[in-house]
Amino acid sequence: LLSAQVMIPPKRPPPPQELSRVRKSKANTVNSQELSSLGRKKDAQMQDAMDKFADELNKSSDDEENVIEAGDEHFINGTSVELSEVEKELIREELKKTEEEINTLRQVLIARQKHASDLKRKLGISPFTEFTADINQSLQHVKESQAYQKTSEVVAGTADTVKSKWNDMRNSSLFKSFESKLGSAYTNAKMAASTSIDQISGMAKSSSGTSSQADPTSPSNEKMQL
Repeated sequence: LLSAQVMIPPKRPPPPQELSRVRKSKANTVNSQELSSLGRKKDAQMQDAMDKFADELNKSSDDEENVIEAGDEHFINGTSVELSEVEKELIREELKKTEEEINTLRQVLIARQKHASDLKRKLGISPFTEFTADINQSLQHVKESQAYQKTSEVVAGTADTVKSKWNDMRNSSLFKSFESKLGSAYTNAKMAASTSIDQISGMAKSSSGTSSQADPTSPSNEKMQL
């Protein structure tokens, strides 16, 4: 028996476009992983800095209170504390360290604000929408405050008092007499104006009639001459 030999066709290389697409996909995957790793490292560093600052703040709170109280006492008494060069150098180092921590926290705050802005942009929250929401929230807080409620009650009571006083004044005999005199004066002025207008109109009509009779070029005068 002759064994049949199976011919295996040679493997064709992928086309150049497919190779380019695969390479780009791998490169994008590597870049995204590197960016994600860098972002995680940066967030971890920021978190460590914040935790360190919080721990140091809690540890030094009692000492700072004692120093502040002593400083206030010297300030009130009008005396100044003389520091040695070693103490001044320690204070300078502490100040430098504190300023570095402040800068770190400022960078953390800027990064968090930028991240929050990106999230708001993805949610479609515009600065105008945020501003309107802040204004509405502020107005709501103002309306819910005790001072605003007391002011509203005072204003409402004042309006009721003014309205009641006005009604009482309108019902008084003095106001009715003044209203009657004012109505009579208005009626008299209206009648005088109407009479003056009628007189002016009559005078205008009479003057126009006289001029028409004295006009020699009128059609009636020409007919009589013929």
